[in-house]
Amino acid sequence: MKNNLNVYLGVKAAVSMFILSIIFLYFNPYSTQLLDKEVYIIVFFILLLPSFLAFIAALVKKTMLMKLCDAWLVPWILYFSIAAMPNVTELFLRVYFISIVWLKKRIA
Repeated sequence: MKNNLNVYLGVKAAVSMFILSIIFLYFNPYSTQLLDKEVYIIVFFILLLPSFLAFIAALVKKTMLMKLCDAWLVPWILYFSIAAMPNVTELFLRVYFISIVWLKKRIA
């Protein structure tokens, strides 16, 4: 189990980010207005696609792909944390980083 902890954390962070994105799109507690099609496309490319790629990267244990997903998510998570959104997204990013570090140590 200890050897697969990095995979577990990476998968858990990716799935959590995916669920958080779905909640943001469909059950947003901060707004009651309907969203445009452009918002769905933007959220897909900002949050859902990198989360899906991070999920795959964690399963196949590819640190480079995980780093790419982290770099892709950092600006948006910083934006959400400044824009008075819940800081849960920062927690998921930190779990991604921990997963990368542990994956590097395991491969080295």
